[in-house]
Formats: sequence, C-alpha cells, structure tokens
Amino acid sequence: MRRAGKLLLSWGLVAAITLGALEVVCRLLDPLGISYYPETARWLDTLDVRRPVGYRNHPGTRGTFYGAAVRINSLGLRGPEIPGKAAGEFRILLMGDSFVFGIGVSEDDTLAPRLERRLQADASPGRRVRVINMGTVSYNTEQELRQLQEVGLALQPDLVLLCYAVNDVEPVMWVFDKRSNPVTDLVQRSYAGSLLAILARNAKNAVTGGSTLNWDAYRADSPAWRGVDGALTEMNRVCRQAGIPFVVFHNFEDVPPLRTLLSAVGRREGFPVLEVFQRDDSRYAGIDPRKLVNSAMDSHPNVEGTRMWAELLRDARRGHLGAWRF
Repeated sequence: MRRAGKLLLSWGLVAAITLGALEVVCRLLDPLGISYYPETARWLDTLDVRRPVGYRNHPGTRGTFYGAAVRINSLGLRGPEIPGKAAGEFRILLMGDSFVFGIGVSEDDTLAPRLERRLQADASPGRRVRVINMGTVSYNTEQELRQLQEVGLALQPDLVLLCYAVNDVEPVMWVFDKRSNPVTDLVQRSYAGSLLAILARNAKNAVTGGSTLNWDAYRADSPAWRGVDGALTEMNRVCRQAGIPFVVFHNFEDVPPLRTLLSAVGRREGFPVLEVFQRDDSRYAGIDPRKLVNSAMDSHPNVEGTRMWAELLRDARRGHLGAWRF
C-alpha cells in the first residue's frame, strides 16, 4: 500500500508538472487561438446577471478583452455615450450577439461604425446616419427582444436591424448554465485545459460524425425554434406599432434549415430577411474564410472580416430601400 501510494503521488506530481508546463506554453504561444475560451470566461465575469431573465453588459466596464480595448457606456452598450437624436438623423439599432459586439476588434472596427461610415456615404446631403452597437455576447432572440423594449425603443430608432446567429436557439442562460459545473468552469479558465478539451471534442466529433450545432433545434416544431419564432414575431410587432421598420439578416449559407425557417417567419410576419453571403460576391469569393476570422478557435470576424461584412450588408440594403431609405 505504501509503494502504491508513492507511485500514485509520483504520477500525480508528473501530471501536475506536465499540465503546468503546458499551461505556460499555451499562454506564451496561444496555439490555435485557444485564449478565446479563457478570455470568454473573463468577459462573462464582468456581466450583470439577472436570473432567470438573462444578463447585460455592466455599464462603465473598461479593459482589454480578447486582445482589444473595450468600453461599455451607461446604457450597457459597447462604445461611447449616445447623444440625443439630432435633427435630420437616421438612427439604426444594430442588434445581435458577439458578432455585432465585435469580439477581438477595436471599437472603431466593429460592424456598427464600419456600416455607419458606408451608409453615410450613400446618404442624402444633410442627412446624418448613426448606427448604434447593441451587440451583447451570447444573446439569443428572446434577450434581444427584451433589450429592444428596455433600451432600444427609447433611443428613437428609424430602423431596427437584427443579426441572427446560429446559436440564437440556445436558452437564455446557456453560457452560465454550462459554467455552473465547477470542472467545466475551471477548464475554460485554463489555456491548457481549454486546448485539451477542444482537441478531445474534435476527435470525438470526427469519430462519431457529431457537430457542435444543435440541429434538432432547427425544426419548426421544436420548442427552441418556437421560442425564436415568437421573439422575432414580437420584435416585428413592437417595431410596427412604433412605426419602425424591422429587418433581419444572417450569413449562414451552409445551414439550410435555418435559412428555411427564418425566411418563413419573415414572409409570414412581413419583414425582410437578408441573406448576406461571402461566396455570392466576386470581390470575396476567392478569399480563404480563415483569413477573415480571429483564429481557428475564434470564428468572429477580424478587422478585414468586419470590413467585408459591412460592405456586403451595405450592398444587401440596395434591394430593400423601403426600410433603409434615408
């Protein structure tokens, strides 16, 4: 028993030293961009959590997250304080999750200001276009509806533009529910733990043919999709009641069920659903998509990727000038 105890202690010591060394190496080299997961844990720690209805960005937060400077204004939105609406101003609420928030890019390189600059170039003389970044990491459609009602409408928008993300079918508190397991939380905070967990997950998916996408949710009869459908319907109703056009866009060309379901809701409720795809545009068709994102682990658009999506979204607008006319 004594020899077995010493052997276990020795192996435990070896494992601890190995993991410690791997942690140091991963922090220094950031293989595959694995820092995305510990940085996500750091960012989630800053949020104001209001169970069971969700969470929001903490007003006044300042710091460097995902390698970029971040500031949160008094309304809980990324960016500067929002002034009162000026005469002649056309104001757009750009709603969504981390794609709109702008993980890994500076404030000026997020989608909202890049789109604003392009739309301003199309505006009539004397017309001021302002695009407000409403993005909040991991928000789903239900939370975006609540944000519109609690914050957005008071900003007097002339258009509500919603970016739909493939994980918007997840429950309101899904990112926090995952972290409620202390082991999962510890692994996500560790560079080495995150790397080993991702490699194990990818190996499992390769063997089983599994996917990180919740395909079962993208059925018209699934409770998850019914929740999305209801939230989109209500967002459109709220906007219509206020006389504000409502437009949805997405960029998931390779998820046919999502395209079908979103288009069906748009047709039924009478709001446009814009499909914004890179491969449909000759300017970007030959570009490796991996060069447009932050890293292999972080698929959010980098500076060049955000520039591209702003251009594509601006071009998509031209087919729906009724909602975007300024």
